[in-house]
Amino acid sequence: MPAHRSEDGGRPLAGFPRSRPRRLRQAPWIRALVRETELRPADLIWPLFVIEGRNVAEPVPSMPGVERLSVDRAVKAATRAAGLGIPMLALFPALDPALRSLDAREAMNPDNLVCRAARAIKDAVPEIGLMGDVALDPTLPMATTASWSTGASSTTPPCRYCAASR
Repeated sequence: MPAHRSEDGGRPLAGFPRSRPRRLRQAPWIRALVRETELRPADLIWPLFVIEGRNVAEPVPSMPGVERLSVDRAVKAATRAAGLGIPMLALFPALDPALRSLDAREAMNPDNLVCRAARAIKDAVPEIGLMGDVALDPTLPMATTASWSTGASSTTPPCRYCAASR
């Protein structure tokens, strides 16, 4: 497609767009909607992988630079996150396989790893938000993320606590 030329036949004009109407950018709400994306610490969620023990930091082999932290170290990480302006943490437990059972009993234990980590973090940094992984697979003998909804095939039968976690 040949380039358009100015009315005097001089320099070529851009082929598209020929004009840039600004009528859609008159209101502040639309300008905010279409402007460049801004990513700030307040937009982030810090994932914390927690393990049993004291003063433990164990590398996660599948995620270079990421560590599983004991509760005391998770508290330090939470304090750091809050200091950086990160408003929320997501807790993911790495449980001892001996705690796994077909009824996911450990998920209902009020003193389980996630509950202890959540209490310790909220005691130290009450203003930070916490998100817990409600999947029961860390507490089941056969870890899976298969769906338990009606009609879906699954290798893991639903346990009686699933309805309470929805």
